[in-house]
Amino acid sequence: MTVNILAPSLFNIPLMLYGTEEQKKKYFTMNKPDQFQGFTSALVEPSVRFDTEALKTTAVDDVDDFVLNGDKAFVTIADSALATLVFAKKGSGEGLAGIDGFILPSGGFTVKEREKNQGLRALKQFSISLDGARVPRNEVLKLSGGFANLLARSRTASIALTTGVCRAAYEYALAYAKERIAFGEPIASRQSVAFTLAEMAMEIDAMRLMAWKSAWMLDKGMDTYKEASIGKRYAADAAMFITRNATQILGGHGFVREHPVEMWYRDARSFAVSEFMAIV
Repeated sequence: MTVNILAPSLFNIPLMLYGTEEQKKKYFTMNKPDQFQGFTSALVEPSVRFDTEALKTTAVDDVDDFVLNGDKAFVTIADSALATLVFAKKGSGEGLAGIDGFILPSGGFTVKEREKNQGLRALKQFSISLDGARVPRNEVLKLSGGFANLLARSRTASIALTTGVCRAAYEYALAYAKERIAFGEPIASRQSVAFTLAEMAMEIDAMRLMAWKSAWMLDKGMDTYKEASIGKRYAADAAMFITRNATQILGGHGFVREHPVEMWYRDARSFAVSEFMAIV
């Protein structure tokens, strides 16, 4: 639900930072404060060797327009978004510096079937095909090498989201361990369980501090690409440790859907494989 609510930030924040006055006037006026307005972005490509710095989606200059070709995956609310910001390689720029954003309206590309994911089951994500989609020049978001900054913002958001899921799993397991009686005492009094809970709490504090540091650096206008990337990777690895142990502490109850820890375990896997889910 959180990622769904944050989907418009994937479009609006890049527009706020790098858009022209005409683009801002056009799209910001479409946002209504009293209701959800669907905007999103498309970055990830359906490849087992997906590399953010080597996008296969291309934008070819064709006089008045740019012609986009390629496929994207895990595009949030692609079926209902009013506009989608598609990231593609333009020109001969290398790495992240060669990426720009291209604004496509609803119906400007082919929406394929909904992704069937292990976790985040409440989130509607789709694959899309561009297949020669045309984008007028005035609908190009020129990032001027600023895509690394957008990634840093997205990865900072990812650390925060991961921390929230892990904290929920930890607090649920902690409460369960204090209430579950085995062999005449709460299982929380057993060293193996108590030490595991302590390690989970330590990891959550570590990823929380990483999120704060990265967010503080962003607020100060500092380059936080390295810190955000390290934090995202650290949090993704810690999330598997925390949510796995939360289900383990519940024992057989951790496997059934009567308790939410199995959902958090599945959701946590998404943070290791996802990119550009939210942006701050």
